[in-house]
Amino acid sequence: MKTKVLPITTIIKKAFKLIFSKQYLLVFVLLGLAYSLFSYIASFLFSYFYRLPLSSLPILIIWLGFLLSLILYFIFFVFSMTFLYYFGNEVVFERKIFPKELLFKTFKSFFNFLKTFLVFCLIVVGGIFLLIIPGIYWGVKFFFAPIVSVLDNKGVKESLNTSRLLTKSCFWSILVRLIIFSVISSAPGFLLTRINPNLNFLQSFFTPASLIFYLILYYQLKAISQR
Repeated sequence: MKTKVLPITTIIKKAFKLIFSKQYLLVFVLLGLAYSLFSYIASFLFSYFYRLPLSSLPILIIWLGFLLSLILYFIFFVFSMTFLYYFGNEVVFERKIFPKELLFKTFKSFFNFLKTFLVFCLIVVGGIFLLIIPGIYWGVKFFFAPIVSVLDNKGVKESLNTSRLLTKSCFWSILVRLIIFSVISSAPGFLLTRINPNLNFLQSFFTPASLIFYLILYYQLKAISQR
């Protein structure tokens, strides 16, 4: 039996209503600016050591700097995504934001998300190497695993299995929605970059808002699975 997923327009309207509401708009702007700033710093450090001539510093220093900047970038990504999932969860349910509480939850779920995200990436990359199509299929089937690991506090295996069950019988519907949400999320940053390439770092500004689309879809699939 095919699972009926919320219409795309319904999800988009609900997401924009939440993002541009008086309660959350300023928070989205501040989070977007903070995320852009730290993304820029982490990317700058990574690029600096990557492009640094080998003759400018001892090679050991260059490699250590490169490795540390890479680790810093990855830690920042994992920490920020964990925090943003918790933040987005509060927004979807239209609850008041308590930063200290979200930070506490983030520290608590950091390693859980880290493990699940790494396994998810390995599955998708492995699938891409197997003629691309398996990577796309597994990417959709296990797309919600990182979200489950954070918001439902489940381990890697449970998160993957839950995501598989959530996407059961509605693969194409979810794939279409993920593509459309991705286009909507990346469009503002892409247009800014076309206007001025130096604004490339602002693409990450829209990340906090873009997660709302996926969280609304996640909770709708979760509600369907519990019927």
